[in-house]
Amino acid sequence: MKIIIPKHFKAQNVEEFLISIEQIFSFNNKMLSNVRLDVSKLEKANILNILLIYKIIDYSYNNYCFEKLELSANPSFMSKVEEFGFKSLFDAFMSNKDITEKEYKKLEIKTDLNLIIAPQALLRNSNFSSIFLREKFLPQIEKYYQNREKETNLIFTCFSEILLNFWEHAVNDTKSILVASGNDDRIEIACADTGNGLISTLKNCPEYCKFDEIDLIKKAFEKGVTSQRKSNHMGYGLWLIQKLVEINEGRLFVFSERYFFKNDFGKILTGKCGNWRGTIVYMSIPLKNCKTISDIPELRNEKSINSVLVNFK
Repeated sequence: MKIIIPKHFKAQNVEEFLISIEQIFSFNNKMLSNVRLDVSKLEKANILNILLIYKIIDYSYNNYCFEKLELSANPSFMSKVEEFGFKSLFDAFMSNKDITEKEYKKLEIKTDLNLIIAPQALLRNSNFSSIFLREKFLPQIEKYYQNREKETNLIFTCFSEILLNFWEHAVNDTKSILVASGNDDRIEIACADTGNGLISTLKNCPEYCKFDEIDLIKKAFEKGVTSQRKSNHMGYGLWLIQKLVEINEGRLFVFSERYFFKNDFGKILTGKCGNWRGTIVYMSIPLKNCKTISDIPELRNEKSINSVLVNFK
């Protein structure tokens, strides 16, 4: 069996990728033999397609889909895998999956003269708090975006909100990863899990159980919608991310199970897509004249801003 990754695989082509790999989610415990994941035709590697290809390899191994998954990839793809900090993980899966946990824990933020890359493992044994996030992320962001307070504020807010949402909901996936790639002009953030999907999580709540899936994927981005009503999780995370993308004229793509939500430069789209077991979030925001929480019209006064800030404790 050969699973072919599409030639064109950018954020706007995720649906093609989902169709090409969705069968894998039905192979749990099948231990199929002679299976090859063919990435050789992929035209250009980026943080999103590397992350999703890694996650599908991770899923297939941990759910015993195949006896051994072979990988066909061109040198340019593997070069980007190394640049983005995933090479050791890919090598571990291809050679000895018993060491993948060790390699997963080695993921770290790095910066160079032109780029900040942050493949961050959402480790369940971490002290996931505002202090942890500030110590882990903020110094590296400040280091790269020196004396650019608004850019630093925007990026750290997006990091924190996306990480919190995955931490809260992806409890059945112990190897979620957030990746960010940024330069002077733009920041991209991608995160993916193969745990509880956004749709299923909300469907388990009595107040949302009667919604159909299309309405539910739209509702997930409304202020105050949460699957954890009795906790301190206020349901502002996805709404806040969507608002930051909106006021900065960026892009936000979310895929969960068989449904998607897109804000594509202000054009809102929802619909059905190929299956993904869990949730994928991708956002891209231009940093020229960037705007932060204080610029969101609904949060003009300081009291409103404070009410949506994440309480990580």
